[in-house]
Amino acid sequence: MHTSRIELIVVLGAGGHAKVVVDAIRAAELARTVRVRDDDSRRHGEELLGILIETPIGNPEELPECAHVAMGDNRTRQQLAAALVAAGKRLIAVVHPRASMAATARVGSGAFIAANAVIAPSAVVGECAIINHCAVVDHDCMVGPYAHIAPNATLGGSVRVGVGTLIGAGAVLLPGVDVGNWATVGAGAVVTRPVPDGATVVGVPAVRKPHA
Repeated sequence: MHTSRIELIVVLGAGGHAKVVVDAIRAAELARTVRVRDDDSRRHGEELLGILIETPIGNPEELPECAHVAMGDNRTRQQLAAALVAAGKRLIAVVHPRASMAATARVGSGAFIAANAVIAPSAVVGECAIINHCAVVDHDCMVGPYAHIAPNATLGGSVRVGVGTLIGAGAVLLPGVDVGNWATVGAGAVVTRPVPDGATVVGVPAVRKPHA
């Protein structure tokens, strides 16, 4: 966590998730100035929460030192974050002040923790992961880099979520369950057993969805 305000942070992305991120930056008084950049030229000059959208994102080396990738797609977020790190930029974690953060929890660079999320003791949230509104990451959980825990999802104690995995809104993962890398857990699913890398599981209890 930061002990002083950042002079300038650039938020990359101008969609709905970016609105949530900008709102959290302001609520946390994390930065004195916030800029927003996006690759959609049609958004140029529009406003996002009163901030003019600049396009395109451009060369990472020419961006400000401090950045947050505010894109919901996990692979896109991973690719842009890697380019920023390669260019020597700082990925800034954003934690809404109304999130519940245990003192022993750890949050990686570039991660986002939304309002009313709960990060319990000894939980670890990886680089550029998203913990969305009202999600619960219970004690000793490990959420991998670039994962997304959607609103109202609940991870029981000691759950492990792999790199780039999406846990859908309202899903429940029972304590101790492991979910692999780049997997998808459908909204409202109840996961009672391990989920392999790349698999999609849905339902109550969750079962693997065959590829089309």
